[in-house]
Amino acid sequence: MLRLAVIGDETEASSYDRIVPRLEGATLIAAAGDVDPLFESHGREFDAVLIHSAADLHEAHATRAALAGKHVLVQSPLALDVESAERIAAACRRAEVCLMVGRSLRFVPSIRAVCESWQGGQLGAPGLLRIHRWEPQSSPRQGESFTAQLVNELDLACWFFRGIPNLLYASGGEPGVEPNGSNYAQLHLGFEGGGMALIDVSTSLPEGEGYFSLSLIGSTGAAYADDHHNMQLLYDGGSPAAVKTRQGDAAMLAEVSELVAAVDQNRKPLISGTEGRIALSVAAAAAASLASGQAARWTGKQFELESS
Repeated sequence: MLRLAVIGDETEASSYDRIVPRLEGATLIAAAGDVDPLFESHGREFDAVLIHSAADLHEAHATRAALAGKHVLVQSPLALDVESAERIAAACRRAEVCLMVGRSLRFVPSIRAVCESWQGGQLGAPGLLRIHRWEPQSSPRQGESFTAQLVNELDLACWFFRGIPNLLYASGGEPGVEPNGSNYAQLHLGFEGGGMALIDVSTSLPEGEGYFSLSLIGSTGAAYADDHHNMQLLYDGGSPAAVKTRQGDAAMLAEVSELVAAVDQNRKPLISGTEGRIALSVAAAAAASLASGQAARWTGKQFELESS
């Protein structure tokens, strides 16, 4: 039985309380916002930590957990930059503990269904992945760096196309970062084999809920998912089917279950430190492209801006 502890506020802890009865092979032992009392007074009572603290604290909290011999799940982004992410990964390797990056988008059932259809060859040759994420001006993500805001969507694109984009270009401004700047940014990604991704992010919606949608077009079919409170339609000929969008805590349950399975089977989790660093490096290249107005090309080791 894997014993879990949450590092975060009461809201995060209560979210995990809801899924604990459905978790197989794990139980929630403790939750704390302050890590020192957690490790000093209860360090022997848990085996893994679920880190939901602010991104600038991820390195300190993850390395503290690794030094204590605890398995680690860090909610995205893994760190503020690639160098910090590498230090987290190195600490976990030295301690021989599992490191997983939490990205709930990968575990949303409708998105997983789209990706499985794609990677299973049901939609044909690589085509276009289109992702929208539009949020109200009061979004909690206002003020986050451009890199941090785009990590999840860029991770999805790399997951769908099973690799790093060989070319990217960003236009617009940094959403929510510059008060007098643009509230909209768009990313164009090109992948080996001809696949393309177009991602746009906006923080200019009026008060209310945000909007997320994902569509994928291949040579022989297409698929779509969004966060609307309705049905996601599935159609590839014959009778259409559908997946309900409102799926409660299904993504969170699947995410933690993956950590439990990875620890139990002594294997890398679905989203390891490597994937966390890749997404951060792509996001950093996008930020550099946005600032310079130049495209960034993957050289096989790093992204380099193309001269005009």
